[in-house]
Amino acid sequence: VADLACPRGVCVVYGVVDGRLALALARHSEYRIIGFTESEEALRASRQRLLEAGAYGAYGARVTVHRVDSLAALPTPSGMADVVVSESVLAGEMPGTAAEVYRLLRPDGGKAVLAVRRAGEEADTAPAERLRAWLAAGSLTSEFITSDAYVTASFTRGPLPGAGAWTHQYGDAGNTANSYDALLGATGTGDMQVQWLGRPGGDFGIDRNPRMPAPLAVRGMLFHQGMNRLAALNAFNGTLLWNLELPALRRVNMPRDASNWCADDGGLYVAMAGCCLQLDLATGAEKAVYTVPGEAGDLRPEWGTVMRSGTMLIGSSVSPGGHYTEYWGGAAWYDAKDGADAAKVCGTRVFAYDLSTAPAELAWQRPGVAIVESTISACAGRLYYMEGRAPALAGTPVGRVGN
Repeated sequence: VADLACPRGVCVVYGVVDGRLALALARHSEYRIIGFTESEEALRASRQRLLEAGAYGAYGARVTVHRVDSLAALPTPSGMADVVVSESVLAGEMPGTAAEVYRLLRPDGGKAVLAVRRAGEEADTAPAERLRAWLAAGSLTSEFITSDAYVTASFTRGPLPGAGAWTHQYGDAGNTANSYDALLGATGTGDMQVQWLGRPGGDFGIDRNPRMPAPLAVRGMLFHQGMNRLAALNAFNGTLLWNLELPALRRVNMPRDASNWCADDGGLYVAMAGCCLQLDLATGAEKAVYTVPGEAGDLRPEWGTVMRSGTMLIGSSVSPGGHYTEYWGGAAWYDAKDGADAAKVCGTRVFAYDLSTAPAELAWQRPGVAIVESTISACAGRLYYMEGRAPALAGTPVGRVGN
């Protein structure tokens, strides 16, 4: 189990015989295990085994077995399984098709581990050869590992061709509002289907009208902000990978401010109060903490924008109280075109940490008068923003500038 694709997610047992493997995985992992078989006899035998072992009481809906008409065409979305194993292959019988196993695996990391038993040093090689032929028929190449008891084939699915990402509030650091995803050639909603429904649900987040930061998507993971907390989900099957409660996280009224997070292959970057946390994408573990650089006399500035460009982690300094945090009541819907709730959040400094060094070092900082947070963008090694330099804007007490 320790060598499988991720610590939790969806595991498909492709070809159930008696439920032994499904039960063992339920006992030693956090996977949601879904078994499929064409045999009514195998269905009854595996369910009986799970029942007698107390699996339904101990693991609830985390382990289930279903009978299907054909293993070659399962009634499931493509790319929904983090792991695929097989009791049938273990018994020396090749179920369905290897191409269907590949279809089930989630892109960018889904792993199939298919083992066939050996009878000893002079074991019949026919089961292993059947496994090789079965994989070849599905145009799959695999690593084979031979031990005293098993011959094991494993392969991992790579990223979807043309897959994009949504790493910042407006798509990328350049605010292009484009994920650059090829959509696998889809040209309309009729070419798409529902992948999953589930948590975290409507109670997790603040109502959409206060304009919270947009969710992010990278490397097959979806990141969503709730009420002073955030959650990471498997984008292909909805598994909740991890979540954190961060009391200082809340930020709303995005049309007048910059988002408090971004992501790339190296981590999730979350700004709150006077720092930015770098979190591991898969686990949420803290990898690094970066602080707002200040000068003598600064009153504990808060971290404003956060974006990644090249090797740089770019941030800005905002006066305490500058960010909008009110989310309750009609006034917090931020529909006004003028007045206090339409004032722009403005920073007093932009800066960048160079993440190519270990530890990361402050590469540069540039002071400003009233840097409009919602305009900050980065592209092709350059940083762009609008700044008000009128003398009346200097020292704005709450970091906001009205019309």
